[in-house]
Amino acid sequence: MNIVDNIRELCKEFNTSIPKLEKELGFGNGAIYNWNKNSPSIDKLQKVADLFNVSVERVLYGFELSRFEQMLRIIVGNKPIEEVAKLSGVDSETLDNYLMGICLIKPEPEFVERLAVFNPYEILVLREDFMEAAGYKTMTSKPLSANIEGESQQYVPQTIAAHHDGDDWTEEELQDIEEFKELVKLRRQLRKSKE
Repeated sequence: MNIVDNIRELCKEFNTSIPKLEKELGFGNGAIYNWNKNSPSIDKLQKVADLFNVSVERVLYGFELSRFEQMLRIIVGNKPIEEVAKLSGVDSETLDNYLMGICLIKPEPEFVERLAVFNPYEILVLREDFMEAAGYKTMTSKPLSANIEGESQQYVPQTIAAHHDGDDWTEEELQDIEEFKELVKLRRQLRKSKE
């Protein structure tokens, strides 16, 4: 898909049209339709992204490339790509391309769904978040007026502390705890990058 198709998809998701969007943003009539021939400036892309409350990547590529890549790295973990591909039923080359961030095409729904089902770290990468990063709507979108009026929801973190001092842990269990802590840190970074 191209930029105009991605914007058209966002307009459909938010129940508006490209002409209405152009008017709302103060762009000339037909300006967005010309973006396939003449690349828009980054500030215009940012205006569109801000209005829809999405990233510029979502406008450009139809999905959140960086966020999707980060989540994919968590799902794959330390396993070899070939093993993950075999267990999840996805193509290993496609998986590798997304992991390297070189595939700029919105992933196919079946590819994303298979990885979401395979995901051994669902506590860190929720299915809904993964599908959303891949450019697939999973929840009802807010009306555009909410984005215009600045009524965006903010994530409020809650701290939960767990201590393992004083218990008899094996080396393997301590290693599992350390790995889990790293995964929680990665999830925190993903949430921050989403905001």
